[in-house]
Amino acid sequence: MLIKISKGVCGLNIYLAASVNEASAAAGRQARLGFFLGEGGRLVSRVPMQAKQGEIMVLFDNGCRGPGNPEALASQIVREAVRRGFSGVVADFEGVRNSFLTALISAMESGLYSRGKSLYVPEQYAPVTAKSKILIPSALSGGSLKGRLQEAAGKWGAGRLALECQRVRESFPLPSRSGSGEPLTGPQLRRIREKYRPACFFSAPLCAYYFTYRNEAGKTRFVLFDDSVSMARKINTAKELGINDAFLLFAEIEDIFPDLVRRMPG
Repeated sequence: MLIKISKGVCGLNIYLAASVNEASAAAGRQARLGFFLGEGGRLVSRVPMQAKQGEIMVLFDNGCRGPGNPEALASQIVREAVRRGFSGVVADFEGVRNSFLTALISAMESGLYSRGKSLYVPEQYAPVTAKSKILIPSALSGGSLKGRLQEAAGKWGAGRLALECQRVRESFPLPSRSGSGEPLTGPQLRRIREKYRPACFFSAPLCAYYFTYRNEAGKTRFVLFDDSVSMARKINTAKELGINDAFLLFAEIEDIFPDLVRRMPG
C-alpha cells in the first residue's frame, strides 16, 4: 500500500510504498505492500490490517498472465479495495501489455471509478484506459526528465500523469552500447567513491549526479546516482509541469528518507 506523505501544498500528493516490516521506519507513516495476483488469476493478500485514510492499494502482477476470468478478478479487487477503505489501486504490472491484464485493467477502471476510487497504471496500458492515472518512471540514462514528462503530458494530459520517482544507482562502461547499466547497491556505490575519490557533477536534464573513474583494469566507468537533493529535484520537475502525484519506494530511499522529506516541495 501507499500512504500520502506530502506537506499538503499546491495540490501535490507524494506517496510512499513500504512493506509491513518497513512501515514503522517510515517516520510513523504506515504503508504496506502485499497484494498480488496468484495462480489461476486470483487475488492474494498478505496485508492483515485495514487501510488508514488516504492509503492506496498496490497490486503486483507476480508474472500472472492468466488463465482466469479478468472481470471476476477485477470485481474481487474492487471489493477488497472498498472493504479495506483504500482510496485507489496502483496496478504495478511489468513487461509488455498482454490481453489478460489489459482486460483486468479495463474492468478495474470501471469498477473503481464508479465507487469514487482511483486507478494508476503503467504507461504501456495508457492506451486502453480513459480515466486512470498513468505512471511515468523518472529513471533515465539519456535525454531529459523534463522532456520525457512533457512528451507524456502532450499525449495524455499532465493531470493524468503520476511520477514513479525511482532512485538511480548504476554503473556503465564507456563507451556504453545500451541505456542499461549495472545496478549498484548503496554500499557498492560508497566503496567506489571512497576508493577512487572521483569528482561528482549534477546533470540538470537527468536530475541525477554522475562521475567517471578508471578501475584497476584500466577501464573507464560512468556512474549515475541519486541522493535526497536529486530525488527532490525530480519531484519538483514534475510539479512544475502540473503533475500532482508522485510515488516513492521506501526500500530505495530509507537512508535518505528524513532529508528527502525536508526537501519536498513546500
